[in-house]
Amino acid sequence: MSQSRFVCQSCGDTANADLNAALNILGRACPSVVNVAPSASVH
Repeated sequence: MSQSRFVCQSCGDTANADLNAALNILGRACPSVVNVAPSASVH
């Protein structure tokens, strides 16, 4: 897995870029799954 970091341009939050991308894809496919994970940072 890549160690690249994602930095949100709006709020400055950071996350693993690969994890952030996976959560964004999951959120598009199954929005209810991402909404029940309050610790998940999706930008």
